[in-house]
Formats: sequence, C-alpha cells, structure tokens
Amino acid sequence: MQLKKYSLAGLETLINKLVSFDQESQRKLKSLDNKNIAIEIINLNFKLSTTCKNDYFHLYIANKDSESLPHVKISATSDKFLKLLLKKVIDSDNPDNFQGIQINGDIEVAKNVQELIANLDIDWEEQMSLITGDIIAHQIG
Repeated sequence: MQLKKYSLAGLETLINKLVSFDQESQRKLKSLDNKNIAIEIINLNFKLSTTCKNDYFHLYIANKDSESLPHVKISATSDKFLKLLLKKVIDSDNPDNFQGIQINGDIEVAKNVQELIANLDIDWEEQMSLITGDIIAHQIG
C-alpha cells in the first residue's frame, strides 16, 4: 500500500507539473474546480479519485469511506483509457468513442478531463532550455 501511495504522489506531481507548462490547460482546469472524479481501471483492479481544487489535481486511492460522491465515475480497462486520453477531439454522439467505457454522472466533467489531457501543448524545447541552455535545447528540438 505504501508503494501505491508514493507512486500516486509522484503521478500527482507529474500531472500538475505538465498542466502548469500549458496556459490553455490551466484555463481548462478551472472548469474542473471542486469536481470529484472517480476512475476505475478494471483490469488492474485499481480505483483512483481526483479532486481539482485551486487549479491543482489532488489524487488519492478511492475507498468505500470516501467523503463525497463523485461528479463522474469513469470505468474501463487500461487500454480503453489510453485510447480515450490520446484522442484530440471526442464526438460524444459517436458511440464508438465510448465502446468499453462506462461513464456515470456528469458527462461534461468527463469530457473536460479528457480534453485537458489530450490537448496539453507543452513547449518541450523551452522546458529543456531551462536545464541545458538555449543552444543545446534548440539543436535537440
């Protein structure tokens, strides 16, 4: 359980760092403020909850004693989640986009999360230049 806790802390830090690199994602995150999102990865028997507060994702392992009901619960296998997250645009009228994915609750919250992740636009060259300097970062980029 400790390993999951520390892995989750690392994932939380990574997600928030990535979002901080992209101004559009920061604006999108505001639409998720005070929203509780439950994620269940069926084939890994893993349940995760996230709450967005003050422009920050807080991740925690879901349990039966959760304080509040989620605004949306998304359940799928890991491969279905990956496909959903990598799509740039989701046509919510096309049932093929959600095949194998169960969404219970506010579909707009689920769509906002997916759009935030799929549309991250990070200037990796700029981030690398902070570590290596402009010349090396430009040559790598």
